[in-house]
Amino acid sequence: SSHTILDGVSRTLESRFHEVTEDTLPNTLSNFLSARISHTFGFNGPNFTSDAACASSMAAIQNAVDALRTRRVDLAIAGSASSSTDIWTYVGFSKSGALSPDLSCPFDERANGFVIGEGAGVLLLKRLEDAVREDDPILGIIAGIGTSSDGGAKGITAPNAEGQALALKRAYRDALGAVIPLAP
Repeated sequence: SSHTILDGVSRTLESRFHEVTEDTLPNTLSNFLSARISHTFGFNGPNFTSDAACASSMAAIQNAVDALRTRRVDLAIAGSASSSTDIWTYVGFSKSGALSPDLSCPFDERANGFVIGEGAGVLLLKRLEDAVREDDPILGIIAGIGTSSDGGAKGITAPNAEGQALALKRAYRDALGAVIPLAP
């Protein structure tokens, strides 16, 4: 009967979807990721997700460094994850001409697009004097940080050497604590 067929189709469709629970919505919103981490570990500081495309990890690190420098926090966790497995991500980048048709060669004159990569990383950051005083293992030091958008480059996905040089100059100036002329 049509009722039996309809019941069978409904059961089949329902079996292909996860049960909707109180965690369904938070698992679909990136800003809930930082809230879930803070909740799980009992962190009391600010938690937020930053999205700056390929610079998201640097944006997270810069925010953490700024919070440490201004003493709004004494310990910061800055992390980043990229998972671009959605087919529409590949279709969109392909249609816009952003993907390389053959290879990835960053910082090379042969560069003709990019290859999508996936990964994740987390840094635990403290002020140097605090880490030394508390005898923490120190794996690296962020002496300075600088950022820049590429401004009016060839295209929104095309790197601009002037914008990248500006970010480096800002990082050097920040690290040295001195004024470095921004003109070439």
